[in-house]
Amino acid sequence: MANRAPLALPMGLVASAFAWVLSAACYSIPDVDPADGGDVMGVDAPLDGPLGSADTGTRHDASVESGSSSHDGGNVTDVTTPPPDGPCGMGILCPCSANSDCTSTICGTSTVVTGSIISENGGENFCTQACCTSNDCPAGTVCFASGTGQYCVRAAWLDRSKPGSSAAGGASCTNGAGCRSGLCSGGSCIDTCCEYGSTECAGGACIFGNFPGAASFDVHFAAHCGSTAGTGGYSQTCGGNSDCQGGYCYNDGTGPGCTMPCRTSADCSGGACQYIQTSTGNYVAACYLPGGTGQGTSCSSDQSCSGYFCSPSGCTEPCFADSDCSNNWRCRSIAGVMSGELLLACGP
Repeated sequence: MANRAPLALPMGLVASAFAWVLSAACYSIPDVDPADGGDVMGVDAPLDGPLGSADTGTRHDASVESGSSSHDGGNVTDVTTPPPDGPCGMGILCPCSANSDCTSTICGTSTVVTGSIISENGGENFCTQACCTSNDCPAGTVCFASGTGQYCVRAAWLDRSKPGSSAAGGASCTNGAGCRSGLCSGGSCIDTCCEYGSTECAGGACIFGNFPGAASFDVHFAAHCGSTAGTGGYSQTCGGNSDCQGGYCYNDGTGPGCTMPCRTSADCSGGACQYIQTSTGNYVAACYLPGGTGQGTSCSSDQSCSGYFCSPSGCTEPCFADSDCSNNWRCRSIAGVMSGELLLACGP
């Protein structure tokens, strides 16, 4: 692939049903059962679509990334309200107003987990954490691809079933309760992932595409377990998403090439793991041509960093857990210095 132009990163279940969640005391995560079984069936996420013009550096495949989802109409409701188990403290789902209020150092605000999630939680911010798959999240929560990162949120907020299994994405299922993600579509568990070629998926591969969620806002273009039709590897020329193993033919204005999901730059042969902005404004962690220096070095612009992300603390890269970071940094929601976009990345 030709060298690209610098990638600028511009950077409810509500009211009484959840009022107790974010009060001064923290309660146990309630049993969440769907009124109708919570099955989400027959949803397909097309991966291929027309590649747009390449004359301005605009991200392409808008028709592919916009996506839609349908489900069986079952609303997920809390059916029990367990007694309090003491002060909430700083754990997942506890109320917060700043990152320092949370053990995870991530306070889920509308700019972090989306306004739709905050609305589902009665307008309250809550502590959350980064995740690759739903198995990374505490019981009762699942991994949600927000469009700027992947975060643990309550399954009910996404109209998903109460997870009753540890089955990973790609495993066979008959209903959402049979999946760790609480989401079953087309006979397979649907879940997020972050690394092509890993063991995160029980079947298929970790590929890009429209996430086939039950909630209308759970359809971001993101990495999830699915079937890939293409054969093109990283950086190979492509004409559309269906040509690529990773499900995404990316064009930055200098020519289209296949990319794939990544967790760290070690996943990218000869490239770097960095955020790519899609035509719908979502960000995905994908392999692409490296820029300048590595994590922790000083920077003033994105293009001076290997991962094309300059933070106030220096060059950084995408992450899905603290273990993805070096320099004793942690996986946080960080604003880039160029435009202030909040993305999951390593920081002190």
